[in-house]
Order: sequence, then structure tokens, then C-alpha cells
Amino acid sequence: ESMGLDVFAPDRDVNQPATRAEVIHTILETMGITIGPKTNAEFSDVPKDHPYARSIVTASFMELIQGDTDADGNLLNTFRPDDPINRAEVVKIIAVAKALLGN
Repeated sequence: ESMGLDVFAPDRDVNQPATRAEVIHTILETMGITIGPKTNAEFSDVPKDHPYARSIVTASFMELIQGDTDADGNLLNTFRPDDPINRAEVVKIIAVAKALLGN
């Protein structure tokens, strides 16, 4: 909260599970990664007016995320931005971001 991150607005209940989109946005913001211009997300379930669409597009472009896959590893073109995220997914995103940034 003291960092003034977008996701932690005064009306946000920080005790509720975080969504996949909120976590992506927060990781980009805290790591100082510039969020790209507004554009259509490549995922069929991320509308262009989603509050974190730009963050999702940026994370995808940087290959921090790839979206959902089926049992054979084929991309499904979905991201589920408003679903809760699990710890393993968060750790993977942070590890990839740190490697990309050389940290």
C-alpha cells in the first residue's frame, strides 16, 4: 500500500484472493516494467476494455505468461484474467521476470 500500487486502491479488500490479472499488473508495476499501449489482447477471454488488458498484453509480449494449455501442452488462447491465481503460478511469473531483467 505504501508504494501506491494501482491494484491496492483504498476500496480494495486485500484479504480476498487476487486475480490472475491483478497479480500480473502488480508484478509489472513493482518491477518497473513499462506497460505497453492499449491494444487487443491475444487471449479470447480478455476483452480490450478489461482493466488490466494492457498488462496482460505486455506480460504476454515479454513471455512472462503464455496462457492456458491443454493436457498435451497446446495453447488454448485463453488466460482467465478474473480467476484466482495460485502460488506456483506467481512464483513462475516472478522467476521468469527476474531472469528477463537479469536480477
